Formats: sequence, C-alpha cells, structure tokens
Amino acid sequence: MKNTIYFGIVLIMLSSCHLYQTSQFNGKYNSFLEEDETEIKTEYHTIFSKKSDGSYVFRQFFPETKQITELITYASDKNTKNGKYARWSDDGILRSEGNYKNNQEIGQWIDGESKGKYLQGKKEGQWIATNKKGQLSAVYQYINGIRHGEFIIYDTLGQIVNKGIYRADTIFSQSVISEKTTEGPLKKIKIMPMMKSKSCAQMNYDERKNCSDIAMLTYITKKLKYPIIARDYGVQGTAIVQFVIDTDGSVVDINVVRGICQSIKDEVTRVVKSFPAWDPGIIDGKPVKVLYTLPVKFKLERFYK
Repeated sequence: MKNTIYFGIVLIMLSSCHLYQTSQFNGKYNSFLEEDETEIKTEYHTIFSKKSDGSYVFRQFFPETKQITELITYASDKNTKNGKYARWSDDGILRSEGNYKNNQEIGQWIDGESKGKYLQGKKEGQWIATNKKGQLSAVYQYINGIRHGEFIIYDTLGQIVNKGIYRADTIFSQSVISEKTTEGPLKKIKIMPMMKSKSCAQMNYDERKNCSDIAMLTYITKKLKYPIIARDYGVQGTAIVQFVIDTDGSVVDINVVRGICQSIKDEVTRVVKSFPAWDPGIIDGKPVKVLYTLPVKFKLERFYK
C-alpha cells in the first residue's frame, strides 16, 4: 500500500513574450461543439464557444490525440462558473464531474475517487470513496465542508478495518479492527522520503525535511525547460505528475496524469526520471512506498495578432 503526498504547484514561466496567430487553429475542435454552440476562439489545445442561451463553454484537449481533458461552463459574464463541469486524464479517464452555480460546486459530484454532495461549494453529508479497482474503501460524513460524524475504512477484501467518529475534522474516537491497512488515519508515515542533499544532511528531522522539499523544487525549477513546441503554440496550464519513492529510495512508476500536450508531458517525465537518489519513507522502522503528486504550472506571457 502506498502513502500519498501532495506538493504545491511548481511554476515554470517564460518571461519573454511570444507572438503568434490564434486564427490558424480555427475549426480544429468544432466537432465537439453542440448544435447551439458557436466557436469564439480556438487555440492549439483549447476552444471557447458561446451557446444560444448566452452562456459560454471552455474545453481543453490533449492536442495530439484530441482527447478532451476539461470542460467548464460559464454564465454570460464569461467569468462565473455556472453549469456543467468535467475533467479527464490524458488517457480519457473521468476524474471529476458535477455542476457549478455562481462559482460554487453544487449537487452530486464525482471528485477523484470519491462521490458525494456539495452544498454551496462545500462537501455535505455522506461521501463514499473507492479504490482504483472500484472497491469501497471509505465512508465519511461531512458538515459544512469538514469531516464530522461516523467514518468507516475498508480493506481490499471489503472488511472493516477501522471505524470511529470525527469531530470538526479531528478523530474523536476510533476502533481499530485490523492492522493491515494504511488507509486514512490508522497509520501515518513516521519518516518522510527525502531527496538526498549534502546541504541538508546534518540538519534535524524537521529542518532536513523542509530543506529536502526545497531542494527538490529547486532541482525541478532549474532542470525543467519550457518545450519549444508548447511555447510556439501558446500552450500553458498545470501538468500533474505522480511518482513513487520505492523502498530503496529509487523513483519508479512515473505517471503524468495531466500533461497538457505531448512535449510538456515528455519534459516533465524527463526531469522526474533524472531525480537524484532519495532516502525512503519509514513506518514502524520499515521502508515503505510513497506516492507523490506534483502539479507543475507552465505559464507564458504572450501577445496575439
């Protein structure tokens, strides 16, 4: 079982401005428009359209395959999310789906591997989580966006391994039924994986962990380049890469869940593959696999003609 760590966004920005024509992609994604939609602006990986009711729709694609990766519906002011929303990975797997009203999530949503209800932009009531095989893994209760009430955690055989009560997003009580799981609050990583760095080696744990995180983000910032093709076509957005720090400290199972376009996907993969060695994560004195999720934002300053 892998433990999951999420990092903040790494920003890769091209400071020089680039001049290109937006009209060269007109019509590229028109087959995705509904009968009441009219193309407004199309770029290499996006299309913005207007519906007959005055609302607008933004769609983003993985351009090499024309796989849609995001759909956002806006009200007539073009800034307020209002209506259907959906997001897919580059391979077409649905990651999120629901509706917005005045920029707030509302009603039933699929949110990653969880399903439940939003009320005015906050999770409310029962949320059910499943694993990648579609098996029930956890049930939580939410009030006003925080976990509050009974929770149940299941193992891969569908057996309850932990249950209890949350109060204001903090475990109030729990009954550990099995020690076989690392899901939820039952077990936590005692020692986090750390990228090896001479400048961090002699620090205490907390200082070293912070220093290691900074070293990794600095390494990415220095090594990652804005691909020429992506720059020339004005592609920007947030790529999401996942990778595992194995029990021997090696970087394995690199997966760019959201690559924006092929050249960015290849570049992010190249840099993660080049990571120096890590010290593995430790639980109860034993090395464990740790899954990292890292967003990388690519941003251009650009002019149109």
